[in-house]
Amino acid sequence: MNAIRNMTTLLIDGDVFAYKAAMSCQKAHRWDDDIISTHVDLNEAKDTLDGLLWKLKNDLGADDIIVALTDRGSEFRRVLWPSYKGNRTGPKPLALSALNDHYVGAYRTYIRPTLEADDILGILATHKSLVKGRKIIVTTDKDLSQIPGLHFNPDKDEDVRTINEEDGNFMFLMQTLTGDTTDNYPGCPGCGPVKATKALDDDPSWETVVKQYIKAGLTEEDALVQARLAKILHSSDYDFKKKEVILWSPK
Repeated sequence: MNAIRNMTTLLIDGDVFAYKAAMSCQKAHRWDDDIISTHVDLNEAKDTLDGLLWKLKNDLGADDIIVALTDRGSEFRRVLWPSYKGNRTGPKPLALSALNDHYVGAYRTYIRPTLEADDILGILATHKSLVKGRKIIVTTDKDLSQIPGLHFNPDKDEDVRTINEEDGNFMFLMQTLTGDTTDNYPGCPGCGPVKATKALDDDPSWETVVKQYIKAGLTEEDALVQARLAKILHSSDYDFKKKEVILWSPK
């Protein structure tokens, strides 16, 4: 029992690292003046992905790895906001699908209907018993800063950091106000990071968020839709029996 309690498990954002590996191995070849093709060696891509994950495991002294992947095309946020991530129209790396299949065959992998990798990581990190011992969320995505616990960003020169409940909630309220251009939802009109931070520094509450939306000529219902888009799920936001999201509402 003590051995399990002392285990360290990395909760890996599989979307991020599959994309990194796929892009790094994708190469262009110029056949002549008029023809250029793109290709990738799948074995090289798989080896690159494995190398990234095992380096993380060794560097962080972890005992196990869990990979979270997005359920592509059926994310629950698309129902709330049809243009969610609608700006991502460019071509995907050639090896991306094959690397996602590789995850499933080689690692303990979680894919759940309507959930994104971020949400799965949030649920696993905040659930008391799904993953035993010490858990470290590993991602480059700032959205996961809403989740209390241990975090590591391999793109930054920093150690494992701890995010507490208060800081996580602040980040959630910030995202609700500022929106996210990467994910294509707007937040509160005219409320950028500076304005949002100033408002929340005085009172980091849902009431503050609603006041900003009303000042912008919108309603609390408008704020609630944006909050549900911004919210990275905790275990309390998911019905495990029904396998359904419990949409966030202010208490």
